[in-house]
Amino acid sequence: MSPKPRILLVEDDALIRETTCMLLQEEGFEVRVAVDGADALEQLDRELPDLVLSDIRMPRVNGFELLERIRAMPGRSALPFVFMSAMAATADVRTGMALGADDYITKPMEPDEVFRSVRARLARAHALREVVQRQESFLTRYLPHELRTPLNGVLGFSGLMLDIAAEGRGLSREETKEFGRDIEISGLRLLAAVDNLALMRELGDLLVGGSFRQSAVVSVAVWEEATKMMARKTAERYGRENDLVIEFDPVRLTLPGTYLPRVFALLVDNACKFSLPGTPIAVRGQKEGGRYRLVVTDQGSGMTPEQVAAVGLFQQFDRAKREQQGLGLGFEIAGRFARLAGAGFVVEINQPSPGLTTGYLLDVLP
Repeated sequence: MSPKPRILLVEDDALIRETTCMLLQEEGFEVRVAVDGADALEQLDRELPDLVLSDIRMPRVNGFELLERIRAMPGRSALPFVFMSAMAATADVRTGMALGADDYITKPMEPDEVFRSVRARLARAHALREVVQRQESFLTRYLPHELRTPLNGVLGFSGLMLDIAAEGRGLSREETKEFGRDIEISGLRLLAAVDNLALMRELGDLLVGGSFRQSAVVSVAVWEEATKMMARKTAERYGRENDLVIEFDPVRLTLPGTYLPRVFALLVDNACKFSLPGTPIAVRGQKEGGRYRLVVTDQGSGMTPEQVAAVGLFQQFDRAKREQQGLGLGFEIAGRFARLAGAGFVVEINQPSPGLTTGYLLDVLP
């Protein structure tokens, strides 16, 4: 039997506190009570609940101050926090949400409303914990490998160069070309890992800050040529430039910044990694029902419907069975860009041919 969710109820009114506590306990929650924010902080030092349900207007430490203190506490900053107050003023709601509250319930409270809010915030917190655990597992298992492999390449070939120099001879023209190329490949793989982590963070910051609404019309020449160039450069890294087929209908798009070529190149990168050399990789842009369908299609190993549904941050499939380069950030970055651009994110299993089609449905201008 799974443990009961633990709620810390913070309320200075004794009648409301006892009534709400009783209702939550009858609904199957384990409840601890605090008479104000100061009492709650003392309890939080001893025990971590699954959620805080707090009044706003209280003596000593009020609800706003309590929330600020919790958000600044190591190990407590992500604790789900729901306000309840008879003060239904818009300013109070804005203040609470700005401080990081997860929800706001107005008194007098309907029991069903309280239960819905509590369950929704607990479910969201559980989902976030699973994401964090998956990220931590991935980072500890695969990130060292992903960084160590290219670094070993750089160190290995530089070591050979030093050994040859110690023997009193220089590199031949062929050795210089071979060593230089292998060092470059390792360096580019390492740079790609760092760039993708930085790009994911940058897009995440824009989403949180709301800057994604500041979109601009991007001319055909700008987005089309840059996207083609990035797609070709990506295919060249895999020796797949002859497999690449590019067909674009020219349109004007409304896009957030200049991210499209960089983000779309990650989808081309996936197509190169998960399909065999000699099989076509088609990059197409076509008008479709008033929108622009910009996709890359390969004939590779594809994905199952369950894998498509599970696409997310640091997610790689069957890595234990086959070597994969990269951190599994491609789809997460692509999805973040879709939210920034207000675009549809396309992940389709090809039928009846093998492989996958990924890309965007973007807004077009006349």
